[in-house]
Amino acid sequence: MIRSSKIFWVLIASLSLIAFTGHASLLMAASSPSHATHLVANKGPLLTEDEAGCYVCHGTNACQKFKDDKPLATTTVCEPCHSNGGAYNGVAMAKANWQTGVYTSQYQEFPLWQQTTDYETGDIVMQGDPVDMYVAKNTFTSGSAFSLDNWKKIRPISDVSWLGHQIGDLFKYNGKVYRSGVEHLPYCEDLVSANWEEVKRTGAGKEFLQAGKENWCATCHDGQPAYSKADPDDPTGVHAPKVLGDGTTYGFYVSGHGRPGIDQQCLDCHNSTFAHIDHNHRTYEMNGMSFVKYAYKDSYRLKEGMRVPMYKDTGESDEDAMANGYDLCMKTCHEPHAGVLSDLASCQTNFREATSYSEQFHYFHLSFVSTTEWDSDWDGTVDAPMSCPACHNVHGSPMMVNGTLKSNPVMIRHGELISTPGSDPLDKVPAIDFRWFVDYQKPRICGTDETNIFEHSRGGDMCNGSALFSKNLVCETCHGADGYYRIPDCDAVIIDESFEERAGYDEENWEEDIGDGCSLDTDYTPLPGTNPPDTGSECLRLVSDSLGYQAMTSLEYVIPQQITFTSFQFMVEAEDLADGQTKTIGSLRDNAGSAVWGFLLYKDVDQLKFKTFLYNNGSWGQGFYDISLNSWYNIMVSYDDGWNAYQWWVDDVSQNYGSLSGDHRTNIQNWTFGFEDPAQDRTATIYFDKITVHTEYPD
Repeated sequence: MIRSSKIFWVLIASLSLIAFTGHASLLMAASSPSHATHLVANKGPLLTEDEAGCYVCHGTNACQKFKDDKPLATTTVCEPCHSNGGAYNGVAMAKANWQTGVYTSQYQEFPLWQQTTDYETGDIVMQGDPVDMYVAKNTFTSGSAFSLDNWKKIRPISDVSWLGHQIGDLFKYNGKVYRSGVEHLPYCEDLVSANWEEVKRTGAGKEFLQAGKENWCATCHDGQPAYSKADPDDPTGVHAPKVLGDGTTYGFYVSGHGRPGIDQQCLDCHNSTFAHIDHNHRTYEMNGMSFVKYAYKDSYRLKEGMRVPMYKDTGESDEDAMANGYDLCMKTCHEPHAGVLSDLASCQTNFREATSYSEQFHYFHLSFVSTTEWDSDWDGTVDAPMSCPACHNVHGSPMMVNGTLKSNPVMIRHGELISTPGSDPLDKVPAIDFRWFVDYQKPRICGTDETNIFEHSRGGDMCNGSALFSKNLVCETCHGADGYYRIPDCDAVIIDESFEERAGYDEENWEEDIGDGCSLDTDYTPLPGTNPPDTGSECLRLVSDSLGYQAMTSLEYVIPQQITFTSFQFMVEAEDLADGQTKTIGSLRDNAGSAVWGFLLYKDVDQLKFKTFLYNNGSWGQGFYDISLNSWYNIMVSYDDGWNAYQWWVDDVSQNYGSLSGDHRTNIQNWTFGFEDPAQDRTATIYFDKITVHTEYPD
């Protein structure tokens, strides 16, 4: 429902046009939604609701033409405000949708309460006879009856001076709603700006963009952004933030929530019915009030709660405050699917204590605290506890990789949108400057060995160094330069190597050791012998020659793993073992480099065997399986130091199992495949394929 005063002004605008043009505008009648957007809707520029507002676009011309004496199709009066360039031409789209609009429906501020509507904490409605204004105290779905348990009446401003009121009480003054930031006793002072915040979140309705028009917001926020005043020379106007970035290395549709695979739309997070164009670079400002309950949510027109600064309502526990304080990010996305606020070392969060995974760092940083560690309004002073936007730019960030900006899929801030508007170069870049590395344990040299392929990374560092953390006021309070570990795949697979040329063997950071005259080929083709099932066209080929005898590849994982389930396929093409001789072809090792489980070739009375060596209860236990040349075998070994159990299989048939006891080696960290003992002066040629390691039991 449109407020009666706004209906009045729409009528006045129409009558004014009649008065100064001599006839009614057919265009006005045919496109009233767009006129309403410019004159009376919160999302528009709110041009003055009189003839002066009409003059901005039309001048004193007849309504069918604009002040440049041209019709809609060719007028240039839209260009000072709407973007006329960039990836999304705002002028062209505005003209194309002048009559039809781009939204599915129109909501105005202070609608009548309806039982069929979903409401969120802070929504304001009109209700009753006579009509009064109420603010929602809770979030609840449609079907709930109107009850003061859920709603609080907004007092008229006359009550302010003589009624005592609490922090958070709302009052209406000169057509605007204000929220108290301090507690007042009876007969306190009148409205004082330092004690009150204006409530900009004045709409309870929600709009959606029409099908095919989902990029409407981009027409103002692309690389050539819109300007918030009709006169671009007016210093009180500002350019819209470039949330689409450069459209190549970063931005909403490249590295933000709008990129393919995530495909979120602007109005999935923002509510277009709230006040929008106020000619400020950043509407949100932490102004020192003791209670700024909805300022961040109001200023950025957010649909769900985002408590910045973080606070607890009366009666809330710390856990309740966390559950309610990050609703925008956690309610439907990150908490249900990734457990970001779970006090567990959840794999999905990829952010945890470095060695034992005993602490989940998202939970650690977002736990309710009252200390201020973050500059939430980017004015140079820390003013709020940590929150999601402190470290993440949800609209998309780049990251530096070996001296070149690349897309950053987890949206860690690089400083573009938080920089001082108009600064050149941008003064908050590189901000956090986080980078991933393919192997956390090795020396991490920024600019030489980082990667932007998330799946290949094993850890990361903030490469700007502690000296530059003053640019972002996020990490400097507690940290200098620091790093972290991650599990690369959330199904707990830590190795999955098929040795196909395009499968990323070289990116997986295997270490190769090759003796003189020996060879190692990571993408050998074609596969020899009878191909095993589920293989590709390439494999790993290792040749141990008489000059060196060593040819192997190994992977050292980030931390020792208590549970490992390792499988691989192998084939022997040639060997020259004499009876009783062995040749090592692989091993699993602990964090001290000691072998836990070894794999060997063994010759016994001219029969070639696959042999296992397991260190358990202070000695080496052996297992054997007869094999033939040029035949592929699938080996699986399970080592569980948590349940003290082991087992191994050949071609899905269990060969042996038992308990780990007494003196045994724990927590496997290294996987080696090939001829790793140069002292074994026996030649052989072998092949490996489909190496897979799980850190939990697969289905």
